[in-house]
Amino acid sequence: MNAGSGVDIAALAQGLVDAERAPQENLINRNIAKSEAQVSGYAAISFMLKAMNDSLTALKDANSFN
Repeated sequence: MNAGSGVDIAALAQGLVDAERAPQENLINRNIAKSEAQVSGYAAISFMLKAMNDSLTALKDANSFN
């Protein structure tokens, strides 16, 4: 593995770094996707609750029945 061995030490080192980083990177990406899905779900719930609140407010308004 000396200078005359023909082994690309930089590529070998990069391959090892990439191999160690991949599982951690995948875990982080899964956590990000899960968090984004939760935020999206909360936004949908918030939208539906606002619509329900608006509907109940309209029902409470006596002028709505005239």
